Amino acid sequence: MKQEFRVRERVVLWIIFALMALLAISILTPIFWAGYSSTKTELDYYLNVMGWPNETNFENFIRVFTHLNVKVTTENGQETIGFIQMFINSVVYSTCDSLIQVLMPTLLAYAVARYDFVGKKAITTVNIFVMIIPILGSLPAKLTMLKDLNIYNNMFLFVLTQNGAFGFYFLLLCGTCRGLSQSYSEAAFIDGAGHFTVMIKIMMPMMLPTMCMIFILSFVGSWNTYTPFLFYLPKFPNLFLGMYRFQNEASINYATMPEILAGLLIVAVPSAILYLSSQKLLMSSFIVGGLKG
Repeated sequence: MKQEFRVRERVVLWIIFALMALLAISILTPIFWAGYSSTKTELDYYLNVMGWPNETNFENFIRVFTHLNVKVTTENGQETIGFIQMFINSVVYSTCDSLIQVLMPTLLAYAVARYDFVGKKAITTVNIFVMIIPILGSLPAKLTMLKDLNIYNNMFLFVLTQNGAFGFYFLLLCGTCRGLSQSYSEAAFIDGAGHFTVMIKIMMPMMLPTMCMIFILSFVGSWNTYTPFLFYLPKFPNLFLGMYRFQNEASINYATMPEILAGLLIVAVPSAILYLSSQKLLMSSFIVGGLKG
């Protein structure tokens, strides 16, 4: 019986492996095609869409740095935002947005998981309610509100006001915090540490792997978005908004399809490097341990 079970288990594992391999191939194939197509000339691309380039041309990547720009309207008239400034905007927004998305749920999750107070269960209920109830058609009202509060075209105020403590990250951090042993904090209280010291120096370092995972996922999501910059922060275009307009205005910019593909690969490189370099952290299970003396 045990041998039959092991055979069935291996068959199931091989089937899952084959399905995952097919899924990975389906995801990587378009990226691979975009990679070698971005080195084609315009004529070679249209005459040989799926084939290998007849002549490798890396000038498309060089043109992206000069052609990729966005014109924005300011008090002094129109200004042209180039590649470097859009890159800085992407880094600043993604970093600040990710830090807020980590910090606020962490503080709320720590309070809910470690302390008993009135309304504790209500917070979790409201969080789940907010997650499952979609908010549709709020763009015009939100845009008007941000303009009235002078948050429109203000990157730092926008980041501070648009990220809350609720959501999936709050539930994830609650589970992580509840899984930590109370003995560490109890030992610190006996030694005279206060609540703030216990949270900052003892509990948060043990929650750090989960917090780092949330930061990485938030950074990748913030880097790859362009809708906040399109609707609420038009003076601070990021790289993906630049690529969005660059592609839509290809005829005006005299951009070819290989040049557009080269631009998409360039703007996706930082988030891809961050994600690939943190695979062990994202895919592994987190084990928190320690010694109490």
